[in-house]
Amino acid sequence: MAALLVADRLDHLTAPEVGLIARLEKGQHVVADRYILSSLAYQSLTAPFDLVWALNQPCLQLLAPDLTLYLDLTPEQSMARIEARGGVLDSFESLKNLTQIRENYLAGIQRMEGHPIRQFSANQSIDSLAKEVGSVVEELIIDNFIS
Repeated sequence: MAALLVADRLDHLTAPEVGLIARLEKGQHVVADRYILSSLAYQSLTAPFDLVWALNQPCLQLLAPDLTLYLDLTPEQSMARIEARGGVLDSFESLKNLTQIRENYLAGIQRMEGHPIRQFSANQSIDSLAKEVGSVVEELIIDNFIS
């Protein structure tokens, strides 16, 4: 599964005209909600972390993010939100899995040394979190515009 997801990501990066790289070359801004850290977090539940890291290196070499935003929430807080939402749980939605997923994210952040990553507490109001994240994104856009 990890290899298939990397192949899919490579296609999203390199597809002519519509791939992320093509869009960036056209001067468009690109925001992605999942990238290498997500693969490390989720795929390392069933595959060795180092293998998932190695498989994703071509993606990172093709396109490193200008900024990664990591919204952190404890597994217990996540489960409380999931349970409050109701409905059927997916295969990732257990305290055990969420604990490992968070550990994998944090281990991935350590591996991404040299790549800008900003971590935010997601245990706050949506408005407060949006202001924090918006400020960081605005700063990035202004810095890129000026330089």
